[in-house]
Amino acid sequence: MKKWFCLFCFLFLAFFPLTSEGAEDNPNEYTLKGKTAILFNFNGLHLSPYEGGIGIKKGISKSTALIVSLQFSYYKEEEEVTDELSGWDYKNSSMGILFGFENHFGQIKSISPYWGLSLLFGQSKYYSKYTEPLSMGNYYSITDQSALFLTPMLFLGFEIKIIDNVYLAGQYALGYEYAFGTTKREYPTLSEEQDLKATEAGVNTSSLILTIYF
Repeated sequence: MKKWFCLFCFLFLAFFPLTSEGAEDNPNEYTLKGKTAILFNFNGLHLSPYEGGIGIKKGISKSTALIVSLQFSYYKEEEEVTDELSGWDYKNSSMGILFGFENHFGQIKSISPYWGLSLLFGQSKYYSKYTEPLSMGNYYSITDQSALFLTPMLFLGFEIKIIDNVYLAGQYALGYEYAFGTTKREYPTLSEEQDLKATEAGVNTSSLILTIYF
């Protein structure tokens, strides 16, 4: 992951001066002002489990656009318990709303590098149940977690023109996440509830974004 991120930053810095110079010489200068687009993004560059969102981008100047999007993820895995084998039920989901902006450095050869800032606020839920068959009855353990999270992010990306009004972008985000909520645990003879507080910093996601202007 670190090698890819370093390569990404190197290419970003390499393209920056070329893009700025090319935009000045091009009579049809790249501009976002007055443009509106719908966004479809897939986070983590995988399709299953699903993690992504849908949003709107609105150009407010030649190089800057505001972004609002709904982000969500869902993953489920289940293994049925039998008389001899243990099983589990696992679910993980989240939903949030993202506000941000991105700033482009013009366009050269259909490529436009950009950077931006965003703030994501939402709720995540985690549930797992483990069941083990025993001679005197099944043993089980349940974990049920619910949390609110707040994540400011700095992101770098490249947007590539596919056809008129259709662009495909790839980006990395560097973020800091703060989450708080509750964790409930249940066993055959015991149940408990604890407060949850967690923080995480780092390169938290890579994204593939389809942008359609209208």
